Amino acid sequence: MRVLLSIVRRSGRPGRRKRGPTGTARGRWRPARGVRRLGIGAFAALALGILALVAGCADRDTSGVTATAPTGTAPASQPLRPRPSPTPTPERPRPPLPPVVVEVAEAIRDRDAARLLQLLGGEPKPCGQTPTPGIGAGPIPTCPPGSSPGTLVGQFILIGDCEGFSVPAGAEVVDRIIGLRDEGAELHAVVWARDFGSPERAYFLVYGVESGAGRAVSVKESGIVGVYYGCRASPPGLVSFWGANGDAVVYPPSDVKR
Repeated sequence: MRVLLSIVRRSGRPGRRKRGPTGTARGRWRPARGVRRLGIGAFAALALGILALVAGCADRDTSGVTATAPTGTAPASQPLRPRPSPTPTPERPRPPLPPVVVEVAEAIRDRDAARLLQLLGGEPKPCGQTPTPGIGAGPIPTCPPGSSPGTLVGQFILIGDCEGFSVPAGAEVVDRIIGLRDEGAELHAVVWARDFGSPERAYFLVYGVESGAGRAVSVKESGIVGVYYGCRASPPGLVSFWGANGDAVVYPPSDVKR
Protein backbone atom coordinates (compact mmCIF):
# COMPACT_ATOMS: atom_id res chain seq x y z
CA MET A 1 0.00 0.00 0.00
CA ARG A 2 2.80 2.34 0.79
CA VAL A 3 4.40 1.64 -2.58
CA LEU A 4 1.16 2.46 -4.39
CA LEU A 5 0.76 5.71 -2.53
CA SER A 6 4.36 6.65 -3.21
CA ILE A 7 3.93 6.06 -6.89
CA VAL A 8 0.69 8.02 -7.02
CA ARG A 9 2.18 10.96 -5.15
CA ARG A 10 5.27 11.06 -7.26
CA SER A 11 3.39 10.61 -10.50
CA GLY A 12 1.12 13.52 -9.69
CA ARG A 13 3.94 15.87 -8.67
CA PRO A 14 4.68 18.48 -11.30
CA GLY A 15 8.13 18.06 -12.80
CA ARG A 16 10.63 20.74 -13.26
CA ARG A 17 10.08 22.77 -16.33
CA LYS A 18 13.06 23.02 -18.56
CA ARG A 19 13.07 26.18 -20.44
CA GLY A 20 14.38 26.38 -23.89
CA PRO A 21 16.52 29.02 -25.29
CA THR A 22 13.40 30.96 -26.05
CA GLY A 23 12.22 30.77 -22.39
CA THR A 24 9.29 28.48 -23.06
CA ALA A 25 8.86 25.25 -21.17
CA ARG A 26 9.69 22.07 -23.07
CA GLY A 27 7.24 19.86 -21.19
CA ARG A 28 4.31 20.43 -18.87
CA TRP A 29 5.05 17.55 -16.39
CA ARG A 30 7.82 15.05 -15.77
CA PRO A 31 6.57 11.47 -15.36
CA ALA A 32 7.47 9.68 -12.13
CA ARG A 33 10.56 7.55 -12.24
CA GLY A 34 8.62 4.38 -11.47
CA VAL A 35 6.12 5.03 -14.23
CA ARG A 36 8.82 5.51 -16.85
CA ARG A 37 10.42 2.21 -15.89
CA LEU A 38 7.23 0.05 -15.55
CA GLY A 39 4.98 1.50 -18.15
CA ILE A 40 1.24 2.02 -17.90
CA GLY A 41 0.20 -1.69 -18.08
CA ALA A 42 2.69 -2.82 -15.48
CA PHE A 43 1.65 0.02 -13.22
CA ALA A 44 -2.03 -1.03 -13.43
CA ALA A 45 -1.18 -4.67 -12.66
CA LEU A 46 0.92 -3.64 -9.71
CA ALA A 47 -1.90 -1.48 -8.34
CA LEU A 48 -4.46 -4.27 -8.60
CA GLY A 49 -2.13 -6.69 -6.82
CA ILE A 50 -1.56 -4.30 -3.98
CA LEU A 51 -5.32 -3.73 -3.58
CA ALA A 52 -5.93 -7.50 -3.46
CA LEU A 53 -3.20 -7.87 -0.84
CA VAL A 54 -4.69 -5.10 1.28
CA ALA A 55 -8.18 -6.65 1.07
CA GLY A 56 -6.83 -10.05 2.14
CA CYS A 57 -5.07 -8.57 5.11
CA ALA A 58 -8.25 -6.81 6.17
CA ASP A 59 -10.18 -10.09 5.98
CA ARG A 60 -7.59 -11.90 8.09
CA ASP A 61 -7.57 -9.13 10.68
CA THR A 62 -11.36 -9.29 11.27
CA SER A 63 -12.05 -13.01 10.75
CA GLY A 64 -11.16 -13.97 14.34
CA VAL A 65 -12.87 -11.07 16.07
CA THR A 66 -15.88 -12.05 18.20
CA ALA A 67 -18.80 -9.66 18.18
CA THR A 68 -19.58 -8.18 21.55
CA ALA A 69 -22.97 -7.17 22.85
CA PRO A 70 -23.65 -3.43 22.81
CA THR A 71 -22.95 -1.62 26.03
CA GLY A 72 -25.98 -1.56 28.29
CA THR A 73 -27.58 -4.77 26.98
CA ALA A 74 -29.47 -6.49 29.79
CA PRO A 75 -28.15 -9.95 30.69
CA ALA A 76 -30.30 -12.92 29.81
CA SER A 77 -32.92 -13.53 32.47
CA GLN A 78 -32.52 -16.61 34.58
CA PRO A 79 -35.38 -19.14 34.62
CA LEU A 80 -37.58 -18.92 37.68
CA ARG A 81 -37.06 -21.69 40.16
CA PRO A 82 -40.28 -23.28 41.40
CA ARG A 83 -40.92 -22.66 45.06
CA PRO A 84 -41.06 -25.77 47.18
CA SER A 85 -44.61 -26.68 48.11
CA PRO A 86 -45.38 -26.28 51.82
CA THR A 87 -45.28 -29.44 53.84
CA PRO A 88 -48.86 -30.39 54.72
CA THR A 89 -49.67 -30.37 58.41
CA PRO A 90 -50.21 -33.96 59.51
CA GLU A 91 -53.73 -34.68 60.67
CA ARG A 92 -54.26 -35.49 64.29
CA PRO A 93 -54.67 -39.26 64.66
CA ARG A 94 -58.28 -40.25 65.23
CA PRO A 95 -58.98 -43.11 67.63
CA PRO A 96 -61.55 -45.59 66.29
CA LEU A 97 -65.17 -44.76 66.98
CA PRO A 98 -66.83 -46.85 69.69
CA PRO A 99 -69.24 -49.50 68.38
CA VAL A 100 -72.21 -47.76 70.05
CA VAL A 101 -71.68 -44.66 67.88
CA VAL A 102 -71.68 -46.77 64.72
CA GLU A 103 -74.82 -48.61 65.89
CA VAL A 104 -76.68 -45.34 66.49
CA ALA A 105 -75.68 -44.00 63.05
CA GLU A 106 -76.87 -47.19 61.36
CA ALA A 107 -80.18 -47.23 63.29
CA ILE A 108 -80.88 -43.59 62.31
CA ARG A 109 -80.01 -44.33 58.68
CA ASP A 110 -82.37 -47.36 58.63
CA ARG A 111 -85.18 -45.64 60.62
CA ASP A 112 -84.99 -48.59 63.01
CA ALA A 113 -87.24 -47.41 65.86
CA ALA A 114 -86.89 -50.62 67.89
CA ARG A 115 -83.11 -50.45 67.74
CA LEU A 116 -83.10 -46.76 68.62
CA LEU A 117 -85.23 -47.45 71.68
CA GLN A 118 -82.65 -49.98 72.89
CA LEU A 119 -79.83 -47.50 72.25
CA LEU A 120 -81.31 -44.73 74.41
CA GLY A 121 -78.95 -44.04 77.27
CA GLY A 122 -79.79 -40.78 78.95
CA GLU A 123 -78.56 -39.48 82.26
CA PRO A 124 -80.17 -39.31 85.71
CA LYS A 125 -81.58 -36.14 87.21
CA PRO A 126 -82.02 -35.04 90.83
CA CYS A 127 -85.48 -35.82 92.09
CA GLY A 128 -87.79 -33.54 94.01
CA GLN A 129 -85.93 -30.35 93.11
CA THR A 130 -86.82 -27.50 90.86
CA PRO A 131 -84.32 -27.60 88.03
CA THR A 132 -82.14 -24.60 87.24
CA PRO A 133 -83.70 -22.59 84.40
CA GLY A 134 -81.98 -23.04 81.06
CA ILE A 135 -80.57 -26.05 79.32
CA GLY A 136 -81.67 -29.26 80.99
CA ALA A 137 -84.83 -27.88 82.50
CA GLY A 138 -87.88 -30.05 82.26
CA PRO A 139 -90.19 -32.13 84.34
CA ILE A 140 -89.15 -32.68 87.93
CA PRO A 141 -88.68 -36.38 88.58
CA THR A 142 -90.50 -37.78 91.57
CA CYS A 143 -88.33 -39.17 94.31
CA PRO A 144 -88.83 -42.89 94.96
CA PRO A 145 -90.10 -43.86 98.44
CA GLY A 146 -87.36 -43.48 101.00
CA SER A 147 -85.19 -41.26 98.73
CA SER A 148 -84.31 -37.76 99.81
CA PRO A 149 -84.69 -34.80 97.41
CA GLY A 150 -81.72 -34.41 95.15
CA THR A 151 -81.22 -38.11 94.65
CA LEU A 152 -80.30 -38.92 91.04
CA VAL A 153 -82.99 -41.04 89.45
CA GLY A 154 -84.15 -42.17 86.04
CA GLN A 155 -82.70 -41.70 82.56
CA PHE A 156 -83.39 -38.45 80.76
CA ILE A 157 -82.54 -37.27 77.25
CA LEU A 158 -81.74 -33.63 76.53
CA ILE A 159 -83.82 -32.17 73.70
CA GLY A 160 -82.27 -28.91 72.66
CA ASP A 161 -82.46 -26.01 70.23
CA CYS A 162 -80.97 -22.70 71.38
CA GLU A 163 -82.01 -23.92 74.83
CA GLY A 164 -83.20 -27.36 75.86
CA PHE A 165 -85.14 -29.48 78.27
CA SER A 166 -84.92 -33.04 79.46
CA VAL A 167 -87.49 -35.75 78.79
CA PRO A 168 -87.52 -39.35 80.00
CA ALA A 169 -85.84 -41.80 77.65
CA GLY A 170 -88.63 -43.48 75.72
CA ALA A 171 -90.78 -43.46 72.61
CA GLU A 172 -90.99 -39.64 72.47
CA VAL A 173 -87.25 -39.38 71.93
CA VAL A 174 -87.30 -42.08 69.23
CA ASP A 175 -90.04 -40.21 67.37
CA ARG A 176 -87.93 -37.06 67.39
CA ILE A 177 -84.92 -38.91 65.98
CA ILE A 178 -87.01 -40.55 63.24
CA GLY A 179 -88.35 -37.07 62.48
CA LEU A 180 -84.82 -36.01 61.53
CA ARG A 181 -84.83 -38.58 58.76
CA ASP A 182 -88.20 -37.24 57.63
CA GLU A 183 -86.39 -33.92 57.08
CA GLY A 184 -83.91 -35.68 54.80
CA ALA A 185 -81.10 -35.80 57.36
CA GLU A 186 -77.76 -37.07 56.03
CA LEU A 187 -74.67 -37.57 58.18
CA HIS A 188 -72.19 -34.69 57.78
CA ALA A 189 -69.54 -35.51 60.40
CA VAL A 190 -68.96 -36.86 63.90
CA VAL A 191 -67.30 -34.61 66.51
CA TRP A 192 -65.76 -35.97 69.68
CA ALA A 193 -65.70 -33.04 72.10
CA ARG A 194 -66.78 -31.68 75.46
CA ASP A 195 -70.50 -31.18 75.90
CA PHE A 196 -71.42 -27.54 76.71
CA GLY A 197 -68.42 -26.90 78.95
CA SER A 198 -68.77 -30.22 80.77
CA PRO A 199 -65.53 -32.08 81.49
CA GLU A 200 -67.15 -35.18 80.03
CA ARG A 201 -66.87 -35.91 76.34
CA ALA A 202 -69.57 -37.00 73.95
CA TYR A 203 -69.78 -37.98 70.29
CA PHE A 204 -71.97 -35.61 68.27
CA LEU A 205 -73.40 -37.06 65.08
CA VAL A 206 -73.97 -33.93 62.97
CA TYR A 207 -76.59 -34.12 60.21
CA GLY A 208 -77.66 -31.79 57.45
CA VAL A 209 -81.34 -31.64 56.41
CA GLU A 210 -82.91 -30.55 53.13
CA SER A 211 -83.38 -26.97 54.32
CA GLY A 212 -79.61 -26.65 54.89
CA ALA A 213 -79.96 -26.52 58.68
CA GLY A 214 -77.97 -28.67 61.05
CA ARG A 215 -79.17 -31.34 63.43
CA ALA A 216 -77.24 -33.51 65.90
CA VAL A 217 -77.56 -36.57 68.10
CA SER A 218 -75.14 -36.93 71.01
CA VAL A 219 -73.91 -40.31 72.15
CA LYS A 220 -71.94 -41.49 75.17
CA GLU A 221 -70.92 -44.99 76.25
CA SER A 222 -74.37 -45.47 77.74
CA GLY A 223 -76.06 -44.65 74.41
CA ILE A 224 -78.02 -41.67 73.08
CA VAL A 225 -78.06 -38.75 75.51
CA GLY A 226 -79.31 -35.80 73.43
CA VAL A 227 -81.07 -34.58 70.28
CA TYR A 228 -80.28 -31.06 69.02
CA TYR A 229 -81.98 -28.92 66.40
CA GLY A 230 -79.02 -26.67 65.71
CA CYS A 231 -80.39 -23.27 66.77
CA ARG A 232 -80.50 -22.32 63.05
CA ALA A 233 -76.82 -23.28 62.58
CA SER A 234 -75.61 -25.09 59.48
CA PRO A 235 -73.87 -28.49 59.74
CA PRO A 236 -70.39 -26.88 59.42
CA GLY A 237 -71.47 -24.35 62.06
CA LEU A 238 -72.32 -27.13 64.50
CA VAL A 239 -69.00 -28.83 63.80
CA SER A 240 -67.21 -25.55 64.55
CA PHE A 241 -69.28 -25.05 67.70
CA TRP A 242 -68.37 -28.40 69.24
CA GLY A 243 -64.92 -28.38 67.73
CA ALA A 244 -64.00 -25.03 69.30
CA ASN A 245 -61.97 -26.86 71.94
CA GLY A 246 -58.45 -27.51 70.76
CA ASP A 247 -58.67 -31.19 71.67
CA ALA A 248 -61.80 -31.91 69.62
CA VAL A 249 -61.61 -34.66 66.98
CA VAL A 250 -63.68 -34.59 63.79
CA TYR A 251 -64.54 -37.79 61.89
CA PRO A 252 -65.76 -37.82 58.28
CA PRO A 253 -68.82 -39.94 57.43
CA SER A 254 -66.55 -42.57 55.86
CA ASP A 255 -65.20 -43.38 59.34
CA VAL A 256 -68.66 -44.32 60.60
CA LYS A 257 -68.51 -47.97 59.61
CA ARG A 258 -67.84 -51.33 61.19
